[in-house]
Amino acid sequence: THALEQRDETALVRRLHGGRDEIEIFRDLGLLDGDLRIAHGVWIPRRHYAELAARRFSVCHCPGSNLKLASGSLPWEALHDSGVRLGLGTDGCSSSNDLDMWQAMRQAALLARLTSDRPDVASAHEVLRAATIEGARALGLGDLIGSVEVGKRADLVLVDLEAPHLTPVHDVAALLVFAAGRGDVTDVLVDGMP
Repeated sequence: THALEQRDETALVRRLHGGRDEIEIFRDLGLLDGDLRIAHGVWIPRRHYAELAARRFSVCHCPGSNLKLASGSLPWEALHDSGVRLGLGTDGCSSSNDLDMWQAMRQAALLARLTSDRPDVASAHEVLRAATIEGARALGLGDLIGSVEVGKRADLVLVDLEAPHLTPVHDVAALLVFAAGRGDVTDVLVDGMP
């Protein structure tokens, strides 16, 4: 579900529910006892981080949508460091105008660094993992997809690393997050099929 995206929305929820925030309402409804995934999560109160990290709870970060709608900035560093599962998304065409996960990776990394005083926050490796294996885990599909392993579906995106703007290759993760784009994709395989 989409939750804790807009500050005004969150304030309205609290007014209508006796001061309780969305996480408290989810808990009261028993939704935190199962697999709960929320898109956005920009305004999750920090007092809930430890509890959410211990549950089957995930945040699907949609940086393009949050930037376009001025929703706020996901506190990547605090959520990541607390152990809350983070995946990446685009929130669809109406909110971010495209479904470009390459752009979402770059935006997530840069936005996290902009809102932190550390340039190593949201490293290329962390962001790439959020777009792949951690994203799959956030969706409850980590046993099927998200990494190249025996027994998993062969979902692969092939990138032309010979393109001039992608050379030389020093760090593949940094190259994929900060330099590559959808125009560099040569092939896509889903479950091993083109």
